[in-house]
Amino acid sequence: MTRGFLAALVMLAVAAATGCRASILTGTVRFANPHERRVDDLAARLRGEADEQALLVIRDCLWQAGSIYTWADYKTLRLAVTRTEHRPIGDIEAMEVWLFDLAGGRLRIENQAARLITVFDGWTWRTFVDGAETRDLQVRADAYGEAVLARRLAALPFALLAGRQKVKYVGTRTGPAEARLWHRLLVTYPASAGWDAGDETVLEIEKGSGRLDAALIRWADAPFMGRPYRVDMDEWSEADGLDLSRRWRLTPIDESGAPTGPVRYTFEVTSARFDVPTDVTTFIMP
Repeated sequence: MTRGFLAALVMLAVAAATGCRASILTGTVRFANPHERRVDDLAARLRGEADEQALLVIRDCLWQAGSIYTWADYKTLRLAVTRTEHRPIGDIEAMEVWLFDLAGGRLRIENQAARLITVFDGWTWRTFVDGAETRDLQVRADAYGEAVLARRLAALPFALLAGRQKVKYVGTRTGPAEARLWHRLLVTYPASAGWDAGDETVLEIEKGSGRLDAALIRWADAPFMGRPYRVDMDEWSEADGLDLSRRWRLTPIDESGAPTGPVRYTFEVTSARFDVPTDVTTFIMP
């Protein structure tokens, strides 16, 4: 074994221990800062979960909404959300606050009027009413269903960087008179912490603009119960260098994608802020 080769091995060992980057070919070492490591981690997650054609579509969509580099700058995202359930006897409206841990995948949803808080600590979902953990199965099911929607849709297209999902390119859809064309990506979720195997989401991204226009969802949890919905995502606007959809309208559809009724739910983001401070209890308890 030559001294040069030994030196290269030592250099690689130091790099692995200290978080720096080394090249056995050039003998150079470059220390990566936390931002660079975060970018590398996000890129690696995406490469591990998406097929080659899906990656090309996602790349354009991410650049349309900002960039992976800007997203990597932030640790948390806070959304103030108005949730409206449209019923024949009248709408039911609720004001909520959604707080996301962008690095760890944790989540907190607060509905102060209902005195209800749902938290996800990375492994376990818990729902509290008046500060005490509830055992009411219906309350827990409804809270979990909304938390899943928030986690999967609120931060799109950057939610595709979360990992623990698979993305496959499944062709295109043509609009009326073939004036517009959308790429379609099928997102599936393996059985793991915070995900339900068997759920499916189809994302429709306009060819050319790279804009995400809609998500077609079939999820098992309440309130969806396996029925397909179309989620129209619009009112895109910038927040700290990144575009986020500020309105999602959920409409029940049939197997062909045609509406089977009026809009059932509307979610509107009234404010968005990144890097809101948190503490050790934020994603664990009220």
